[in-house]
Amino acid sequence: MSRSKLHHHGFSLIEVLVSLGVISILLALLVPAIQQARETARRTQCANNLKQVGLALHNYHDAHNVFPPGGMIANELSWHVLVLPMLGQGALHSQFDFDQGQYFSATVNNKNNPHGLARIPEYLCPSASHQRSLTSADAVDGQKTYTTHYYGIMGPRGDNPVGGTYRISPGFGPFSDQGLLGFDSSKHFGDITDGTSSTFVVGEISWNDANSYRTWVRGVNGNPMSGAKNVVHPINTFFFNSGVGFNDISLGSQHPGGTHVLMGDGAVRFISETVDMIVYRSTASIDGGETDVLQN
Repeated sequence: MSRSKLHHHGFSLIEVLVSLGVISILLALLVPAIQQARETARRTQCANNLKQVGLALHNYHDAHNVFPPGGMIANELSWHVLVLPMLGQGALHSQFDFDQGQYFSATVNNKNNPHGLARIPEYLCPSASHQRSLTSADAVDGQKTYTTHYYGIMGPRGDNPVGGTYRISPGFGPFSDQGLLGFDSSKHFGDITDGTSSTFVVGEISWNDANSYRTWVRGVNGNPMSGAKNVVHPINTFFFNSGVGFNDISLGSQHPGGTHVLMGDGAVRFISETVDMIVYRSTASIDGGETDVLQN
């Protein structure tokens, strides 16, 4: 064959640049879609975790005819410890010494501190960056203990609802008395006169800046209430050390636009950052008689 009849086919520079441009556009469209799909899956898992926590609380009430306190001053342990058997963690629960405190009385021989090294999946939001305690006070032999992202609701605090009540405990700060999981509380289903579907029980705190993550074992002491919070401020706004007490840290999450809450009837709802604050606080009480509450 004559050399003059040979043709060399290839891509021109323009064709290559166009192809790269198309690929870049496709990637720019695809990556956010993948990230959104992953976050949707994480958000769904977070809601499922809260549903499991809600079921555990209901089963605890069935077994003891009372809801656990948000924190116990007697032994400083959290309600998360009390409901372990209802989450299939009976063996771990049996290892706790309920006559020994967790924080102020913590020593190298304290049998409760090391249990914070156990990772309880139902207590962790998969979207959260912080999975472990942020303080060395919770560490065990240099190892950071796991935290929780789900906190009992002690009740509302603030100007509204007008009927909101709270008390000041020396050294621990203000505690609302109108929530289901309060300071040394012993509430029953019958106490939820506002209706279980209109009452917060547990709220999510998993946003990066909260600066409040402690071991899931800790209930009361050290930093006032580790396992439960008042409902005071808007979602994703006020963090620990921003002039806000440890009890008043905002609920919030890494999920765009809001955070999850567990209702008294076991339902899980996603609450927008723009929720009306009177409605928001009112839904945190069990017996305030407010008319402005979140509706189904």
